[in-house]
Amino acid sequence: MYLTATPDFASIQWGDPADAERDWWLDRTHCPVALPPLPAALFGEWIAAGLNARLITVNGYVFMADDAEPRAADFGVPPVQVWDERAPGVVQTPCLAIRLRQYDESDVRAAHEALEAALAESAAAFTFTMEVAGALFPLAGRLVGFCTSVVGPSGPLEAATIVGDGNNVTLESAAGLEQLAEMARADPSVASLVRSGDVGALRSAPQAAAFSRAFDAYLERFGWRCQEWTDLHRPPWADEPHIPLAIVARYLDSPEQRPSASFGRARAARAEAIARIEAAIGESARVQEFRGLLASLEGAQRVIEERSHWQMLLFAALRQPVLALGRALVRAGFIRQPDDVHFLSLAELRELAYGGSAADAVAVVATRRGQLAEWERLHAPISIGKSGVRQTPPPEWGSASDEGHGGPVGQRVLKGVGVSRGVVSGRARTAGSLEAAEKAIEPGDILVCRSTSPPWTPLFAVAGGIVTDAGGMLSHAAITAREYGIPAVTNTGRATLEIPDGARVTVDGAAGTVIIHD
Repeated sequence: MYLTATPDFASIQWGDPADAERDWWLDRTHCPVALPPLPAALFGEWIAAGLNARLITVNGYVFMADDAEPRAADFGVPPVQVWDERAPGVVQTPCLAIRLRQYDESDVRAAHEALEAALAESAAAFTFTMEVAGALFPLAGRLVGFCTSVVGPSGPLEAATIVGDGNNVTLESAAGLEQLAEMARADPSVASLVRSGDVGALRSAPQAAAFSRAFDAYLERFGWRCQEWTDLHRPPWADEPHIPLAIVARYLDSPEQRPSASFGRARAARAEAIARIEAAIGESARVQEFRGLLASLEGAQRVIEERSHWQMLLFAALRQPVLALGRALVRAGFIRQPDDVHFLSLAELRELAYGGSAADAVAVVATRRGQLAEWERLHAPISIGKSGVRQTPPPEWGSASDEGHGGPVGQRVLKGVGVSRGVVSGRARTAGSLEAAEKAIEPGDILVCRSTSPPWTPLFAVAGGIVTDAGGMLSHAAITAREYGIPAVTNTGRATLEIPDGARVTVDGAAGTVIIHD
């Protein structure tokens, strides 16, 4: 349901009065920015299938009902085994089929039916990814409970630290860019072309042929993801390759910031955490229990990141049938350009497929394009509905302090969730998008953003620390920060509003605090 409200979200035009009597929580992780109607509706179909829950979209921001949870699945065997055996057929095959299929662009009804079929395929695959995740969470919960009983409040952070093994597809995406930088470094003329950022010149230069083939192979594997989880209306890296090429240039000029240089810190932190827990346990029988719990999660983080990778590819694959429908609608005179299709709802597209007004569609698209441009400048509240408009998370989530931020004189302190150990001070780079972050961040800067998704991973080698508005112990920002061995604090609620770009901050990734120095 695509709703509008006042800029402060205080007055919402509810489509169903009953919806105003329940609480809705902003999905800051998957939908950190305002979305047009179609991407929001497609994601809503996924959530209905995979979590048996509802979404509403208010001023372009996606809010989820408070009863969402993965569908229960009792596989009877370890969930990592289920993933390894079934994901290729259940997730990867339909994903590639949706992206590579030829779609009929000459007939609106046929193109619409193809989109609906692709949506059903992708929703079924998404549901499987959530079933595997739902089976992993109880195992992780047991390890967290055990660690908490041994070391106290730091138990969740210790458990999250020891589960990772430095082997997952998200890290591979960053390592691939590092390998491209090494290729370019071997030939000064190729290195110069990479630094220029001119993708066309690079691809046409004979001396860069091998590099270009490797770069295109990288884009074929990783370039089709949305830059955020659900921003289907924005071109992916495959269509805007200057973004990953700029990251290659960064690694080329600052080899000390390459990803592989960071992974040793994570391995050391993992070994230290295991040693701390086993030393605190003492009893040999309980040590064996701990090792058994840890063994039950072997490969779990790899699966979590593969799940995220394929979820993003699945959603991005829908861009092909969506734009095919857009081109069919242009041919039929319903809209003016193919990407106008993103500004129509599923219900409106069904109506156009079976007879509708071209004039109405053009006017609706124009209005919604203007609205989205305005809404992208808003900072949506954490929750809306029965309990009113909540601007910060509840205290148990970790949030900005309401008592003047509680810091020493001349300082302010934000409280969040400490997800990766370490203390670091540096210049904050507050960014609203991956492209903005890539352009602004320098080695050692603290990356401050609403949330991160897998395409942000290469910047973790550059950043000295991470601070996000959203996310928990198993969010992408948290997992990746631990794998890079840099401090991170998530779920601050309002870091992007409270921390000025360029401010000096100190991040404590164990305490979950961010000091803003005046």
